[in-house]
Amino acid sequence: MNERDNRRLKRAENMLTFFKNHSADFAPTSIVHEHINNITESVALIIAARAGQNPNRVTKASVLDALLLDFKRISGTARSIELRSGETGFAVPYNSVPDRVEKDIKAYADSLLKLLEDNNAPIADGGDTAEQKAAKAALRARFLQHEISADFVTDLRRDRDALDEINKRNTTEVQEGTEDTATITTQLAAISKEVDILDPILGNKYETTPEKLHAWERASRVERDPKRGKKPDDNNNDDTPPPAPPATPK
Repeated sequence: MNERDNRRLKRAENMLTFFKNHSADFAPTSIVHEHINNITESVALIIAARAGQNPNRVTKASVLDALLLDFKRISGTARSIELRSGETGFAVPYNSVPDRVEKDIKAYADSLLKLLEDNNAPIADGGDTAEQKAAKAALRARFLQHEISADFVTDLRRDRDALDEINKRNTTEVQEGTEDTATITTQLAAISKEVDILDPILGNKYETTPEKLHAWERASRVERDPKRGKKPDDNNNDDTPPPAPPATPK
């Protein structure tokens, strides 16, 4: 398991700790227990599979989660831009966030990168003109004004490339450990589904106890990498600095 997978396993363990600490909040007949049991079983399967996993293989589940998070942040920011500007339809290209189907996720990531990322290939080979790059820089600046991460395009590019790198690496590895890796991938995806189911339930349960809701949100959140450095040979990085803050009126 790589660091992304380990953080998602830690997320599952944190959720189980949360439910243990708040078990008195849920009646024996609550449907929450079913989902707690599902997470418990998934964690046990992951830990067992991790022991037999070929250390050279990595799973896709965490990268797919990272891409879906990229999509969610970009989509939400685009809707905010549309509401603030009144430009009907601005958010449309950013709103078709796919389900957890790899080919759809890859295609959607590529469509966003085509809109947001400079193509530094020669113009004769389909690269962007100076005018196209200027338009993309202006578009990125609009997103940055809404407090999205300054590296949001770079993050998207790295997560997209990571998926290809995992596919390439896993294809070249021997089959030993394949079943263990598949088990980890399946169970991490199952845990993500449980979080999607539990989020609205816990939101309803703790509507009037925000401190418990915040504790659940912390337990069910997967942290990003602390800081992802740039590769020196990246050809498609977005190095556009954020716009300068407006001058203070005198």
